[in-house]
Amino acid sequence: MTYIGRVFSIVFTAAIIFVPLGSFFFQFVMDVKDSVDYLWLGGLLTFVAGLASVIYSLNQRRAE
Repeated sequence: MTYIGRVFSIVFTAAIIFVPLGSFFFQFVMDVKDSVDYLWLGGLLTFVAGLASVIYSLNQRRAE
């Protein structure tokens, strides 16, 4: 509990560093004015989250 301030400090510092890099990356990868690209990105994120959920539940069943 005593290190929580340091942890938050590291997380926010990393976020401040990586946000501009991510902005430049996505500017080159996708057209920021086209809403279809955001639909693809959202679908991909939903798929990855669902896949992680299935893998986690399978590992929990194996552990029992």
